[in-house]
Amino acid sequence: MPSHLQRPTVPLVALVLILTTAACSTYEFANARRADGSWDLERLRADLEASGEERLIERTWIPLIYLDVTRFEATGEDFPSGYRVFHGTAYGPLLFCASDEDRFYDEKDRELETWSRWGVAWGIVRERTTEIPLPRWRRIERTTDVLLGIFGGVVTRYDSVERPRPSSDMPEEGDSN
Repeated sequence: MPSHLQRPTVPLVALVLILTTAACSTYEFANARRADGSWDLERLRADLEASGEERLIERTWIPLIYLDVTRFEATGEDFPSGYRVFHGTAYGPLLFCASDEDRFYDEKDRELETWSRWGVAWGIVRERTTEIPLPRWRRIERTTDVLLGIFGGVVTRYDSVERPRPSSDMPEEGDSN
């Protein structure tokens, strides 16, 4: 057969390799979710230790169209000892839109900080939100950038954290005693 009529084998091999690596995962995170949607950090830590790996990761990838990544690992040098749960998604032609969330916890499973980000058009329009729980408040800082930061700004607010009332110390509302 003349060489110009032969099928190219390299693109076919590349396609097979891409499709077989599209879902490289070492963990199924659905098993570590509680009924309320929160993470079962105790289970994640135990599974991480049992795996012997540096991180647990679940990834679904359709090249240049869709990416979904969830990762659990120990925090790095920039944070107190603890753990990090990251979940990110990108989709659209050439991953046009993206969003992610990073949650940081200390060794006692207390939330330290949460970062969430989203962007459209590879970041031409984007928003970043940082939430930090405080004893009575939750500090929320939202940064919006349009046209790579030419327009936008930062808004910081404090939301109260509703605490349960002491049962016998304080009278109920409407109680005249």
